Amino acid sequence: MLRGPARFDRLLLAAETSSAHGQLCARVCGQDLCQFNMLDAAQLARLFEVLDLQPHEHLLDLGCGVGRLTEHLAARTGARATGVDFAVATMARARERSLAKSARVRFEVRDLNQDPLPAREFDAVIAIDSLYFIDDLYAAVRDLARALRPGGRMALFYSQIAHQAGAEILQPDQTWLARALRAASLSYEVDDFTQNERRLWRQIETTLGELRSAFFAEGQRGLYRARRFESRKMSRMAAAGRLARYLYLVRAGGVSDEYQA
Repeated sequence: MLRGPARFDRLLLAAETSSAHGQLCARVCGQDLCQFNMLDAAQLARLFEVLDLQPHEHLLDLGCGVGRLTEHLAARTGARATGVDFAVATMARARERSLAKSARVRFEVRDLNQDPLPAREFDAVIAIDSLYFIDDLYAAVRDLARALRPGGRMALFYSQIAHQAGAEILQPDQTWLARALRAASLSYEVDDFTQNERRLWRQIETTLGELRSAFFAEGQRGLYRARRFESRKMSRMAAAGRLARYLYLVRAGGVSDEYQA
């Protein structure tokens, strides 16, 4: 069985070429950006609002997948954007696709478990459902803070599941990410997208059922089954009240001097 970056490469590259997956994203999320996350139209609109990216600024998209969102953000705002991911073939495909935009959009292979980010390089950082794949979330948050320029901000979409831990972990100030932010002396604001995500998982599961024949006709059974397995699992978590989702926004004044040095 493929694991780690190799598995993500296989699924992400399949999704980018799948018309059925494009239909799934368009129907559920309102726009096909090859989402392998829970970013729908409402969350995307809020992301644009809180980032308020300017043409002279530099954005980091951490865990960018195939990079369609990275390109979209750069195109809509005029900002420069760098997308990073640990999936090697996916990054190669993203660079190939965006070659004509390379002055404004670039993609790099980077594993935040091993490769620290350059200091004071970015005006804004986004992480959309990518922080779960980091071994040491506390160290990663400190690294992201170091990568911000003065006046920078982070917008981090994070879903918390209550496994063995008590239900208090679903509270916005008790998630693993909130604890890591406080440990790094980062202040933050929170938007609650819990009900939004619970609805999205139900929609994904229903829409996948409707598109089953389209996936199979493309020969994308593996992609279909992977997404179906995930949606069923997460729908059950949502129905049981064991799932919460938040947008954590760290603004300029929230970055400790210790991590900007």
